[in-house]
Amino acid sequence: MTPVADVLAHYLVGPGDQVDLRIGAFRDHDVDRAALFTIEFRDEHREVVAPAGDLPVNPRFGPYIYLPDGEQPLATLEVSLQAPPRARMITIRGHQWRKGVANHVTELEVRRAPSSATDHSLEDALSGLAVDDTVVIIYSTAPPVGHETLSLRPNRLAREYAAAGHHVIFMPFGSLGDYPEQPDPRILQVEGKQLSALFTALAHRTGPSTVFICSSYPDVRTVLAIDTAKARRWRTVYEVRDEMEEFNRVGYSKWFRPMLESRVARAADDVVTVSPRLAEKMNAISGRTDAIVVPNGVTDDLLRSTAHLRTLDSVTGRPRDPVVVGYIGHLTPSWFDWESVVDAAVAMPDVRFEIVGHGIPDGLRLPENVAALGPRTHDECRAVAAGWTVGMIPFRPSPLTTAVDPNKLYEYLAFGLRVVSVEMGSVTESPLTFVYRRSDELAETLRVALAHQVDEEDVQSTERYLASVRWSARAEEMRQHVGF
Repeated sequence: MTPVADVLAHYLVGPGDQVDLRIGAFRDHDVDRAALFTIEFRDEHREVVAPAGDLPVNPRFGPYIYLPDGEQPLATLEVSLQAPPRARMITIRGHQWRKGVANHVTELEVRRAPSSATDHSLEDALSGLAVDDTVVIIYSTAPPVGHETLSLRPNRLAREYAAAGHHVIFMPFGSLGDYPEQPDPRILQVEGKQLSALFTALAHRTGPSTVFICSSYPDVRTVLAIDTAKARRWRTVYEVRDEMEEFNRVGYSKWFRPMLESRVARAADDVVTVSPRLAEKMNAISGRTDAIVVPNGVTDDLLRSTAHLRTLDSVTGRPRDPVVVGYIGHLTPSWFDWESVVDAAVAMPDVRFEIVGHGIPDGLRLPENVAALGPRTHDECRAVAAGWTVGMIPFRPSPLTTAVDPNKLYEYLAFGLRVVSVEMGSVTESPLTFVYRRSDELAETLRVALAHQVDEEDVQSTERYLASVRWSARAEEMRQHVGF
């Protein structure tokens, strides 16, 4: 047996290796927490590099593990760690806190599993970044950049930041799957589980040229990431796209904890929301007063490709036999108001309703004038919507929906449609938009919208509005506010 204080062992490792550490010890069970072991990773120059994992950190010794408590004098520690980028060695050192205590190590074993090529590629992919390059990290609940049918605010803004000359590291919710790691020369996609490894790889970067944006994903890793980023003087942003607490209540976002969101909202340098309701909430839960609103928007490409649909002739020349009302988006009954849509269809038998999207409930019986078309790509949506007169947003009135700023509002206007929406976000500020507050008002509001005679002034005001809500303009608002 070896006294704990005499333990000093070095083992070779590689960047990203899985390191399994096993220490057997004989402890003096009359003494509580009398010994610990510190863990250090070092690079090829024997300089200490930040460890990966969740070990506690002592300000004097660094990351450590205690000899475990227990009634039996024999104890075994088993810990798994991931070697950070640039690591070439792991050092385990024993420390005995109290004199006269006879704790001994009976076994010390380190096993390593070499990392995959992907682990090395992260460090390689980041190696070309210059110190003065602006790097924007987006940690989000969005799908990967390049998804055919789902492109959310973080995806849109990532492309706009890249177009403005910044380097973007995009971290989607879940795995990349078959999506490319580099969908754009200035966008690198990294899985969220690699957040710790990413921060280690960027440990040499300090100052506001690095921006960390948490986009509606205030989990434990975000709290640690913001604290680390602020210590490096990076800019930190909490971007709030949805009422995550309400999503959690209806069975989505099960990872969400209100306490963590409050912590993130307090700690971030800036809080940006998509709606006034969310800004009010963020100020309330964080004690701050400066949360701002930067709503969603529409792509320049979509505006260019649909310009012919917004002419007066096109808008007034939509099919009349029958008139078609449509919807594009997710169809979960947690927020899509199927009852009001069915009631409106029954009340308006001469109107055809076309529903595009994922998530139609099993066994749902629809009137003959309602067609569920399933999901469509963006190009297919454009072709389908060219035959509509009204685009509707029939969400259930609730705290979940009133906080939303719906992307489909801007897309409907780009398609040359009148919009009928339940009250939410900033929809009352948009042109050709007819707002209702109660579910039983949907049918009547649709009738009002269909009866409205669109004129040239409506067309021109819609064009002016859409020019102000392009994603490129929204990205510029974000950049000006945050300062990058």
